[in-house]
Amino acid sequence: MAETDWWDEYFFSNFYQKYDLAISGGGELLNYRFGATYTVDDRNGVARNNQNQNVYSNVQGTRGRFTYGGRIQLSYTNNHGTSMASLQNTLQLPPNEPVYDESNIDINRGYYQTGMGDGLDIPNQIFFVHEDRNKTKSHFVITSVFGEVKLFDWLKFKATYSYTHYNSQYTRFVPRFTLASGGGGGTQAYNLLETRNNGNSRHLTDWLLTFDKNIGLHSLSGVAGIVSEKYETFNRTFAGRSQEQTDFGVKNLFQDDISVSGTRSDLAYYSILGRIMYSYAGKYMFTANFRADESSKFAKDNRWGYFPSFSVGWRVSEEPWVKEATSDWLGNLKLRATLGWIVSAGGVGNYAYQSNVNIVGYTYSFGPQTNNSGDSSVPGPRPASIANRDLSWETTRDMGVGFDMDMLSNRLFHLRLL
Repeated sequence: MAETDWWDEYFFSNFYQKYDLAISGGGELLNYRFGATYTVDDRNGVARNNQNQNVYSNVQGTRGRFTYGGRIQLSYTNNHGTSMASLQNTLQLPPNEPVYDESNIDINRGYYQTGMGDGLDIPNQIFFVHEDRNKTKSHFVITSVFGEVKLFDWLKFKATYSYTHYNSQYTRFVPRFTLASGGGGGTQAYNLLETRNNGNSRHLTDWLLTFDKNIGLHSLSGVAGIVSEKYETFNRTFAGRSQEQTDFGVKNLFQDDISVSGTRSDLAYYSILGRIMYSYAGKYMFTANFRADESSKFAKDNRWGYFPSFSVGWRVSEEPWVKEATSDWLGNLKLRATLGWIVSAGGVGNYAYQSNVNIVGYTYSFGPQTNNSGDSSVPGPRPASIANRDLSWETTRDMGVGFDMDMLSNRLFHLRLL
C-alpha cells in the first residue's frame, strides 16, 4: 500500500542565481554606463526554469552649446513552466494511492489513475504539475536618443526620439490522459497544442523649443513644440489537436479541431503645443496653454481638437501693505483662478467610427428551406458594429478659484472652488 505525501509531491525547492555587471566612465565629450544582468531560477524535480537576460547602455555628453545622449535596453526571457494544478484537490487525494503506475505508461505517461474506489473522483493533480507544460519566450527593447542645442542663454531647442518594442511567444502542450474513473474533467482523449503570439511597439518623437528670459522685474518663460506618437499591437492564437504527436511540435502536426484567431490595431497621435508663463516681481502671474491634438481614433473631419487653458495668480503677501500688517504670522498668501478644457480619447476604441465586418459563423442561404436543410449556403459577412463618424474628443471644461496660504510657522492651507 502506498504512503504518498501529496504535499511533498506538489511543492519543489528551487535554486535562484543572479549576476550583475556594470561599467561606467567618462571623458571630456562623453559619459557612459554599460551593464548586464543575468538571472536564472531552477526548480528541482520539475520542468520549470526561468531565465532572464538584460543589457543596457546610457551615454551623454556636451560639446560647446550642444548636448547629446542616448539610452538602450534589451531584455530577453526564456521561461519553461508547468500547470500549478489545484493544491486543494491535491491535498484531498488519499495517501494510500500512489503517484505513478507503470501499467499506465501508454495512457497517462505512467501516472496513477486516481478515484478507483475512493469515492472522490479527483484527477491525479501531479500529472498536470509535470505534464501540462508551457514555454514562453519574449524580448523587450527600449531605445531613446536626444540632442539639445542652446541657441542663446535663454533659448534651447531639443529633439527626442524613443522606440519601444515587445514580443512574446507562448506555447502549451498537454498530452491525452485518463486520470479519474468517472471522468469529471479527468479525461482528455487527444494531445493538445496551444500557441499565442502577441506584441506591441511605440514610436515617440518630439521637438521642443524652450525659453526662459528675465528683464528687470519681468520674467517670461515657456515652451512650444510638436509631438508625434504611433502605437501598433497584434495578437495571434492557435489551438489544435493530434492523436499521433506526443510532444511539442510545429502547428502542422496538430490539424484536428483547429481554432485560429488574430487581431491587429494601429493608433496615432499628433500634437502641437505651447505654453507661456509671465511673472512680474514675483507677485503677478499669468499662464496660457494651448494644445491642438489629432487622433486616428476619429474620422478625418473630427480628428483635430483644440484645447486652451489659462490661469492667473496674485501673491498678495508680497504687497508692502500686506507685509506690514501680517509679517509676524503670514508667510505666503496667493490668490489664483483657472479656466481650461481637459480632453480625453480613452473611452473610444481605435476603430469605433467605422463599421467592422465579421465573416465568422455567418452564412447566406439559397433555397426554399428556412433552416438551411437541403439548401446551398455560402459564408456571409455582416456588420459587427454600427459606424459613428460623429465621434470626437471628450471635452470637460474646468474653472475654479482658490488660494494658497502659509501661516503660523509655515503651515500650508489650500482651498479651491470649482
